[in-house]
Amino acid sequence: GKENQSAPEIKQVRKNKEVIEDKQENVSREGNMKEQKNNVERVCSFWVRGRCKFGISCNYAHPVLCTIILENGTCQKRDCEWFHPKMCSVMKQTGQCHRGQNYR
Repeated sequence: GKENQSAPEIKQVRKNKEVIEDKQENVSREGNMKEQKNNVERVCSFWVRGRCKFGISCNYAHPVLCTIILENGTCQKRDCEWFHPKMCSVMKQTGQCHRGQNYR
């Protein structure tokens, strides 16, 4: 039991416990960083619809939209580097939507 342990042994046990707690905290922090990184790679669904209220403070990505798809409803470039949001069928066919400019 603890009554048989000398002071240096008790200090070592406490030190080991602190090291374990520090490692657990670091793992937790790393997990949160990975989660935040994954969120940044995910596109903000509100932003795609023109309704994100967080702007640059948003935890999700706000990529540059392809102007061709916004103007025409489709983009034929195979290697287009810009973001292509999902479009409603009316927007795809006509390049316009009766729901307004912010709706994509």
